[in-house]
Amino acid sequence: FPVLAHSVPGKVQPFIKGLPEGQKVAFFSTHGSLRGGQLPKQAFEHAIGLASSATILGHFGCRGSVDQKIIDALMQKPEHSAWAQEAQSAEGHPDQGDVEDAKKFALEMIAKIGS
Repeated sequence: FPVLAHSVPGKVQPFIKGLPEGQKVAFFSTHGSLRGGQLPKQAFEHAIGLASSATILGHFGCRGSVDQKIIDALMQKPEHSAWAQEAQSAEGHPDQGDVEDAKKFALEMIAKIGS
């Protein structure tokens, strides 16, 4: 899911809430924040809370480019300007390093499914 305003998009929430009890799931999201940043962490916490009956195997956040129009609009709002500046540095992502990290994550999740 794409992280929107440090949360799971509204259209995705019913799907996550509807995961069957015990269903093994791994979350993968894209975002403009730095990896490991507070906003993607909050989105994963939200997703995990929505999937309370599922078995969460892991989660992976991957930086992705943010539309310049969105960045420009958010730069005009003092409460969002710091994030907009951070998002500018996501240009060019995902890059080869992100792809390699995603592959590693996927292999780890596949291994967990078998255990």
